[in-house]
Amino acid sequence: MFFARVSIFYEETCLFLSSVEPVHRGELSRMALAEASECSHDSEDRWGASISAQDWFGPAVTNLRSELDGEVGRRLNHAVPVPLLQPSNTTRGYGSTSRRIEEHTRVKPSFKAFSPKEIQYATNNFSQSLMIGQGGYGKVYKCQLDNWDVAVKILDDQGDQGLKEYIKEMEVLEEMRHENLINLMGTCFKFRALVYEYLPNGSLEDCLKDRPRELTWEVRTRIVYEICAALRFLHANRPEPLVHGDLKPHNVLLGANFKVKLADFGLCRYLTQGENSKAFHQTMHVSGSAGYIDPDYLGSGKVTPGVDVYSLGKTVVRILTGQYPPDIFREVHVAKKRGSFMSIVDPTVRDWPEDVVDILARFALRSTKPDRDRSEFMGCFYSELEMILDAIDN
Repeated sequence: MFFARVSIFYEETCLFLSSVEPVHRGELSRMALAEASECSHDSEDRWGASISAQDWFGPAVTNLRSELDGEVGRRLNHAVPVPLLQPSNTTRGYGSTSRRIEEHTRVKPSFKAFSPKEIQYATNNFSQSLMIGQGGYGKVYKCQLDNWDVAVKILDDQGDQGLKEYIKEMEVLEEMRHENLINLMGTCFKFRALVYEYLPNGSLEDCLKDRPRELTWEVRTRIVYEICAALRFLHANRPEPLVHGDLKPHNVLLGANFKVKLADFGLCRYLTQGENSKAFHQTMHVSGSAGYIDPDYLGSGKVTPGVDVYSLGKTVVRILTGQYPPDIFREVHVAKKRGSFMSIVDPTVRDWPEDVVDILARFALRSTKPDRDRSEFMGCFYSELEMILDAIDN
């Protein structure tokens, strides 16, 4: 919708507008609607750096802010939070008979637009005592909203790019629903806040660094399997496959029983069909995390599912060894030449079967080779993990 474009290229609109249905646009003032409609029919090239210089834009924004902060804001607040997801009959359980994780349906759930006052009250005006995480993205607070335990992520103001990532995450999590994807419960545009279900075990990175002994070999193997399941779901999306683009242990959150919830979709990309039926996305703005980003992508700017598979391989190394990929990867190659990977296994993990270690390590090595067809052998890896977990559950 044209309102989404307005919010992307002019932050002062102060409310995420893409949720406004066409039927409600008539409720806006006549002037604001006329100006915004004129914007919406312009060519895409006009929606760039030049838009803020248009003389007619200021009055339109003033009217839009006034109308939308009132009527539309009240309308959105009637939406109900999405209930937390429960394991379905097709879910691989914990300590139960295993079943294959089937394809999940792409749906259009509702989530609540929280008011700035609600966010301030819940976080005790962004109290340090409620802060549970901080990074380059911003800060995360644990609190309660609508009687749910939630994590509120407040994104740092990073101009247009930060705003685009914020809106991208909302769009993806509004449309995608899978048990291994984070559940978005609400937003607050004024603070660039994203309200998620609270996950008691934090990130995979936190657990590997602070509580590695709790991550047994069975738990670690299951975590790899569930990350793989989430990626397969994204890559199989139709008509446009989706690439996460920033897979790393920091963005793998863990719920009860260490159940995986893949998070942080601000850098994800939808792919389009290219030559030889290969889906890709070409970008001039390469982004990702050092140590986990695909060097092929760095060189070409071409996003394919292989970008995620590469990052998965590096994440597997982190899970298997307990060390950071750049520090340990050479030793993984040396271990392969020696014919055994047991020397690189995290010493805090007891009794990790050698055949399971071998499967994980060989996938990590293969997935990080220059290869545009990495996603094709990820399916075989997924099946191998499934058989291992079947044996554990039975």
